[in-house]
Amino acid sequence: MKIVTILLTLLLSQFMTGQDYFAVVVKNENTTYNYPESVEFTLIDESGSQQILGKDAALTLEGNYTLSIKTPWKSAPEIIKSDGGKLEIFILPMERRNWTQNFENGSQTVWHNKHEKKPGLERKEIMLSKANPKSYNLLAVFNNGLVFKYEDGVVRAWLNSKEIEVTNHYLVQTPEGLLKASFDPVDGEFWYVFDI
Repeated sequence: MKIVTILLTLLLSQFMTGQDYFAVVVKNENTTYNYPESVEFTLIDESGSQQILGKDAALTLEGNYTLSIKTPWKSAPEIIKSDGGKLEIFILPMERRNWTQNFENGSQTVWHNKHEKKPGLERKEIMLSKANPKSYNLLAVFNNGLVFKYEDGVVRAWLNSKEIEVTNHYLVQTPEGLLKASFDPVDGEFWYVFDI
């Protein structure tokens, strides 16, 4: 009986550590937290207002925010505080769907199918910059686990929840090929190609 318990424990631990990450939280641009699908995120602002974040959330916040994360492995929620700095939250949906939604403030979210041989664009958000209302920011999510972000002149990329280097003007090396991206913050035009 003891051997069966040990085997079950080993199998469960392999299953829990082998799952794909569902969400990425980046605090002050250098500390990254990864979470699976089964967690629930609640965002709390300075005034104490709470908002449960959905599966398509992609937020960049500055100020005093608290993120409460209910996990299956702890009885009390995990807490991440922005401490007046930047908090970035990407909750990437598991399902693949074609969906476009335009927002009044100039933001746009686009979903694409994942039926391409080369890595393809799964989601694209073009948002008006809060720092400069005459320019745009970009969040692009590809179906190979690559997240590409342009925000007020700063370009960053993550591959499978780990930050990776962006070289020259928007070149990102992935196992599936080299991403060559182009983004014009003045008009929001975004182009990309993967060289294999």
